[in-house]
Amino acid sequence: MNPRPALVPACTYPPSHERVGISGRRPVRVSSWMDGSGELRRVMPESGEFPGWHYGDLVFAPERQDRLPHAHDFYEICIVRKGVAIHRTDFGDDRLVPGTVVVIAPRIAHAIYGERGLWQTNVYYLAEWLSDDLGAYWNQSALVPLFLAAALFRGPFHHAVPQFSLSNEELDSIDHELTDIGRECDSEHPSQAFLKSSLMKLLIKLSRAYARGANEEVGLRFREEIVQAVELIEQLILQCEPFNVASLAKKAGVSPGHFSALFREATGWPPSDYYQRRRVQHASRLLLNPRRTITNVAHELGYYDAAHLCHFFKQHQKMSATEYRKQCSGQTHAPTPCGTPKQVP
Repeated sequence: MNPRPALVPACTYPPSHERVGISGRRPVRVSSWMDGSGELRRVMPESGEFPGWHYGDLVFAPERQDRLPHAHDFYEICIVRKGVAIHRTDFGDDRLVPGTVVVIAPRIAHAIYGERGLWQTNVYYLAEWLSDDLGAYWNQSALVPLFLAAALFRGPFHHAVPQFSLSNEELDSIDHELTDIGRECDSEHPSQAFLKSSLMKLLIKLSRAYARGANEEVGLRFREEIVQAVELIEQLILQCEPFNVASLAKKAGVSPGHFSALFREATGWPPSDYYQRRRVQHASRLLLNPRRTITNVAHELGYYDAAHLCHFFKQHQKMSATEYRKQCSGQTHAPTPCGTPKQVP
């Protein structure tokens, strides 16, 4: 891996939710793109041009196209199917070969430079959509560190962008979930329950593959009292019970000051800030449903009123609840590859 200047200044066009096709109705999308010739174009499944391709949207991109550096506020999982590519981040350059998986967390600047007939599959998803059952994910090997930690906590949990390899059997196995997600998203009214269960199966399979090849412990390595505190905060939010640092510290058997220091060291957030952030993430998940009003969501999560929710929402999401809802409205059904310019020379 070769050190290089930071990519962040070059991130002039963060890909929108609309560009990659994720929305409140489709919080996860699968798409692929391949090297080709001529202008950038989409290939529909019914064309029969690529009989082995059976999920998501396929985009035919000009040969050796340089992907501009970009960052976004959703997760991206890149799976190289054929060919070779260079993945460039602030950590350096990595060579991607068939079977390689790269997990790009929100706000990580990156670019992929295709070489020799690259075919990649990308999975995009909104982390807040998975915010309702953190306890169920915690004990799944490597799942939280790989696919949720960057949205939950603050601090470096990896020394580089996570990258690992899949065996042929593992690639065949995840194709079932990719197919299910792609086909469900093509329906007019996709089932949220079906999409979430398919995504979770995919993430669990990928996290197991990552853990299999890891040379070190892949968990977050939080102290037991911090894990218990995180779980208790989830209960307080969902049950609309009052939050109190002293109460959490008492359960952990330490002083409030010491508990706050331990919690901040582990998660990157003071306990009260983490509580408010998780509350906003639960609000974000509920706002993905267009039938839920901001006032209704505020009352469900124990805020005094919509204005009280909106105050914390803008503080932690860096946009208003109305802006967030508009961003996730999903006016398009046809994504293009993340970071791909509309006009390619």
